[in-house]
Amino acid sequence: MKILILGHTGQLGEEVTHQLAPHYVVSRIELSEFDAEKDDITKAIPENERPDIIVNCLAYTDTGKAEEERERCFRINSFFPLDLAKYCKEHDITLFHISTDYVFDGLKKDPYREDDRRNPLSIYGLSKMNSEFLVRNTWEKSFIFRTSSLYGAYSKVNFVENMLKKAHEGKKIQVVSDQIMAPTHALDLARTIAHFIANKITDYGLYHFTNKGECSWYQFAQAIFEEAKVEVELEPVSFETFPGVIKRPVYSVLNTDKVESFVNLIPWRDALKEYFMVRRNFDF
Repeated sequence: MKILILGHTGQLGEEVTHQLAPHYVVSRIELSEFDAEKDDITKAIPENERPDIIVNCLAYTDTGKAEEERERCFRINSFFPLDLAKYCKEHDITLFHISTDYVFDGLKKDPYREDDRRNPLSIYGLSKMNSEFLVRNTWEKSFIFRTSSLYGAYSKVNFVENMLKKAHEGKKIQVVSDQIMAPTHALDLARTIAHFIANKITDYGLYHFTNKGECSWYQFAQAIFEEAKVEVELEPVSFETFPGVIKRPVYSVLNTDKVESFVNLIPWRDALKEYFMVRRNFDF
């Protein structure tokens, strides 16, 4: 089986690559190697190397900058997935695509289900909502995984590493305590994608995937410092303390009942423990 991974150097793409490469013929294309704004996907994939499965981890993820670079964000996050879905339909290729909790407005008080009303608060969220609609309505053999608060050991650019960096600077750290989400270890999402592929699951459609449970960003930061055994001055603050920051849902916990019919999910705190175990193998 041939699998193409798009965006393989990102924190999720790296995890997916390491899960799949030992078992399949894996090829990779990165954003720096392929211009998702302009290039034709058919030119990037030689006909004799056409894959059976494409895992699309390629995305515009700078949520703040997206407000200024709207056209670029939509080209990469909305229109490129549409072209990709068309290509997959033409050649009968199974597609895995990644979305986000930012498609919701955060007004619910209980975990969002896959079919709950979407109402994004940002350009980034809107671009990902569009991608869901375009992919699902173009190609039936597609899996879309909505996830939230993703962090992975292959990247120094995530909330965990940002907190540790601030701790080493020795300053008081303010973290939002009134936005609730479910942190997600990229390794666990990659394992689930690998599980769907290995078990030839054909229940295509939209799935929510996070680690189990929920917490505020402040509680997540507390757990990070506890696991790292780092003492810091940590202060809980309201999201209103940072008025210039991109709007995100106040409550964006995702209901994972659907995906749990196929895989067992672990609590977010256990996933964080594993992150630190994996992290020791990297030169941070």
